[in-house]
Amino acid sequence: MKNFAFLAFSLLLCMSCSAGKNIDLVFEVSGSVPETLALVCNADIHEIAVDGEGRGECILYGTDAAYAQVFCGDKRKMIYVEAGDKAVLSFSGDDFDGTFRFDGEKAPAVEYLNATELKALPDSCYALGFEEFLERTMDMEDLAAERLESYGLDGIGNFADMEKGRIRYSYANTLLMYPVAHQFMARNPFYKPDERYYQVIGSYAVETPMFADLREYREFMTESAHALDPENRDEKELYPKLVAEMRYIIENYHEEKTVNALLHHIVLPYIETFGTDGTEEMADIYKSHVSDPYMMEDFDDACADWATRTPAWKQLKPGRR
Repeated sequence: MKNFAFLAFSLLLCMSCSAGKNIDLVFEVSGSVPETLALVCNADIHEIAVDGEGRGECILYGTDAAYAQVFCGDKRKMIYVEAGDKAVLSFSGDDFDGTFRFDGEKAPAVEYLNATELKALPDSCYALGFEEFLERTMDMEDLAAERLESYGLDGIGNFADMEKGRIRYSYANTLLMYPVAHQFMARNPFYKPDERYYQVIGSYAVETPMFADLREYREFMTESAHALDPENRDEKELYPKLVAEMRYIIENYHEEKTVNALLHHIVLPYIETFGTDGTEEMADIYKSHVSDPYMMEDFDDACADWATRTPAWKQLKPGRR
């Protein structure tokens, strides 16, 4: 496994110069114009309006790097863009898969993303002892990194380094799943991780601000905050669990971008799903430590909007909450 300290430092230098720039995506659709054209990025769904000439546009704000999915009906393609990029996405509405084209600096990265996938470990691996499971996970990570290296994408913006981070934390998330999955797959309901397990999780829980734009990194860092907090790791109720994760984050991580992204990743989905009733402690922590204006706007919009619709938990059938 490679040391990520130098990678983190070099990425920070490279990406700091692009902060504050937007990403401009232009869509050119020929043939039949689809009824549904959307771009999904960081759980935000951007509906793309296409005019009579088949043109549309989507501008992404407040992100240094973005992995996104373009949907045309039930078809999709992955793209990667960075702050300051302008790209043209063209395709025929009659043959999205066969005609999709990305014209922009990151075109080689987009080609790679749509030609490869990160392979998951078989479920049966969760029955293995932790050391063997860890070895299998590291082997999968190394194979994915070697495949990335074979594409020769160094110099395509920061993609090669960002993709290494995405690979790393995709597999790190399987480690977080191990305790519960092992109980089931090994038919050992009394299994509890030992100190070695938490040491490994801690080795991945590295504050790396440039990875804050990666969904996989945010998911790992927020859930590892639960695993690495001995006083609260047995908390099962959702709201106190999330508040404990937020407190762990503000006590242990100090880079503004990291803290902003992790707290936002915890709070926004909760507010959008369950509303604001009884969330005073969560809101106080959020408002005291999140400074990103785009995130703050999203938070305010979610708080204002949720009361106008039925929260998702009220739509669930009894016993499913």
